[in-house]
Amino acid sequence: MAKILLFLTLLAAASAVSANQFPRWHQLEPIGYGFKQFARDANRQYQPGTAEWKRREAIFAERLSEIKAHNADHSKTWKRGVNQFSDWTQDEWHSYNRARPNLGRPSTIPERLREHAVNKGDLPKTVDYRFRTNPPILTAVKNQGSCGSCWAHSAVEEMESFFAIRFGQLPVLSTQQVASCTTTEQGCGGGSAVAAWESVQQYGGVNEEWVYPYVDFFAPSMEKKYTQTCQNISARFPQISNGDGTNFTFTWWPKANVSAYTRVARNNALAVMEALATQGPLGITISSDPWPDYESGVLHNNFTANYTWQSLDHDAQLVGYGFDFDLGVNYWVVRNSWGTNYGEDGFIRLLRPEVEPCGTLAGYEICGTSGVLYNPVYPEVKPLDLQNGYYF
Repeated sequence: MAKILLFLTLLAAASAVSANQFPRWHQLEPIGYGFKQFARDANRQYQPGTAEWKRREAIFAERLSEIKAHNADHSKTWKRGVNQFSDWTQDEWHSYNRARPNLGRPSTIPERLREHAVNKGDLPKTVDYRFRTNPPILTAVKNQGSCGSCWAHSAVEEMESFFAIRFGQLPVLSTQQVASCTTTEQGCGGGSAVAAWESVQQYGGVNEEWVYPYVDFFAPSMEKKYTQTCQNISARFPQISNGDGTNFTFTWWPKANVSAYTRVARNNALAVMEALATQGPLGITISSDPWPDYESGVLHNNFTANYTWQSLDHDAQLVGYGFDFDLGVNYWVVRNSWGTNYGEDGFIRLLRPEVEPCGTLAGYEICGTSGVLYNPVYPEVKPLDLQNGYYF
């Protein structure tokens, strides 16, 4: 009987591995998960016995040991697990996160400031745009791949959400256009979401994804020179034959533009909660240093190690807040751009304590878990300028 139960346990674990790409944290021990299985699951191209295989195997073994030790500590409110980053070095991880918050840089488009105007007791206990369906305002979780374009993803995700809030229609906009055509930034080498909105306004709006698809998923290096060059989409419109010697040109047009943006009061949890509840999701710049092997639960930082939670290096989208009754803690909900194998189906929850931690970076005060409260912004999205009596 014991053998049957063990077989069923292993079978269930193996099925879950297939469904989730990687085993969950509680399945690592039962199936004896190791580097060989990881290399298969992650589609790594290392050849067994080579120097690269041995180097990555050592990195993975160390990481796996850390994951297991962390998960054995029942005081932790989050679990660490295996994912696409599990055989990366710390330097590779740091080079992947390329947001540039441009501390103190003035904007070229109108900037508004939003302070909080209500008492905390007047706000809803939970806001979570993952579950809003009428209309939905979040597109599916995306994956930036090997390009450091988190800033472009965050900028586009905000435009999509606020277009849906304003017009009741949820477009999938072109992250590639923003990454390639924001000339002030570094494309796959990094940038700023606000700079992206400035550029969108200058070149007249963002196309939809299928008009200008994302190709930098396979960028060979996280540098501007490996980012796809800005494309003239109009030059690619085809001439369609009518079959009678005449032709017509198939055309399309940009979908959305930005006229201004609002910066929510920095380092103010109540203002951020109010903006989430009354306006919508927020673009944020955070520190991703402790994030690579997050799997589930509510992550909190080691607040004594300032360099790990105040070094702002990643842009994402803040989509809610709430309270976890099982863990007994408040949290923020963040949408990431690392695919659905990461975290909780592509999302991560961060601790939202009653008193938010604060520190300094380059002379600026940074507050909130992973610095989540420092740079919350959202755009004012508009359709194209009125043409021929129509907006679209």
